[in-house]
Amino acid sequence: AVVSTQSTGDYLEMLIQYGYILLFSPVYPLAATFALGNNLIEIHTDAFRLVKMSKRPFPTYAAPSKFWQHGFTLMTICGVVTNSQIIRNSMVLGHMPFKRSIFVFCVIFLVAYIG
Repeated sequence: AVVSTQSTGDYLEMLIQYGYILLFSPVYPLAATFALGNNLIEIHTDAFRLVKMSKRPFPTYAAPSKFWQHGFTLMTICGVVTNSQIIRNSMVLGHMPFKRSIFVFCVIFLVAYIG
């Protein structure tokens, strides 16, 4: 199965942007707005490139994207852990015993990951 380098680059770009939004939005909430603007511009430039600047592509077999699915799943788990820890740290800044704060972290993690 041949995978084009352009689609690989597109998937990698989406994974990196998803990671930035997931991990840094609690610190800088406008990051999601900037990512949306970037995606809208990219949609229009990709559409222009496909319609005006390229010929009809030859049909090729597309490999399953399980690798990228695992990457997005791993990034989601890391984001849930990071954001749960940020919520726990902002809530318990010394007001709660350590064991209870770990329990709060586990509850937040389970609610965010399952829900």
